[in-house]
Amino acid sequence: MGSVVESIALWSLRRQGFISQHVPTKQGRVHLMSAPGGGALPPIVLMHGLGARGAQYQRLVRCLRPHTRRLILPDAPGHGLSDTPPEPSVSALAEGLNEALASSLDEPAVVFGNSMGGFLAIRFASRHPERVLGLMVNSPSGAPVPEERRAVLKRRFSPEGHAEALELVSRVFTSRGPQLHLLALLARAQLSRPWVRRLVWGVGEHDELSVEELGRLPSASLVLWGEQERALLEEQRDFFENHLPPGARLERPIEYGHSPHLERPAELSERILRFARGLQAA
Repeated sequence: MGSVVESIALWSLRRQGFISQHVPTKQGRVHLMSAPGGGALPPIVLMHGLGARGAQYQRLVRCLRPHTRRLILPDAPGHGLSDTPPEPSVSALAEGLNEALASSLDEPAVVFGNSMGGFLAIRFASRHPERVLGLMVNSPSGAPVPEERRAVLKRRFSPEGHAEALELVSRVFTSRGPQLHLLALLARAQLSRPWVRRLVWGVGEHDELSVEELGRLPSASLVLWGEQERALLEEQRDFFENHLPPGARLERPIEYGHSPHLERPAELSERILRFARGLQAA
């Protein structure tokens, strides 16, 4: 069912004029979807989370596109229509995505990422600051934690049955109701893919972000960590709060959980637009 939903989202974006491009990288071909916008704001890149694809941002696209010059929706390596890297690691994902975006962006962009996409956005911004006008992430993963706490996250994002998948989506979404059972089915389908399982269980200290990486982020960096965040760990939030560079900031929206792009797309889009307008005015 998850593949059906993804296919519909992809078809919808193509109907709206988005064009697919496969960019060759050392980690295989990386798939990007892009389209011109109708406004004067800088290009906006939207990076997705674990087991998802760029097309999941179609609700943000409707809100953002009238105001930006260009929208770019990459599929991380091993996701969507991108090739799977030879070795499953989040570092390989970052390397492939970094290479594809660095060669595809013709001007500095506003980069947004959620969850794993937040980690990928941070790593891109730290390695290619000349390509990033501003960075905005929600509940980014990748903060260093002790092995026993890392194991908690690995188990949480590798649900074995419906009950565990339901517990996960109950942490990811702030809303409650029977729709969570459908979301649990979709989440289990996405996260039970063999390559995704290998990716999750292979995460180690060598994949995590460092204080030095955060120090290389642009001062125009904003981390959102909602008060309703329950999928990640508090010590991960503390890492970002304690080590962001001067000028960067962490905000804690009361109503945000792990996935505001799905639950509050209009409000999140307005935040992104305010952020982009502030950069343009600076």
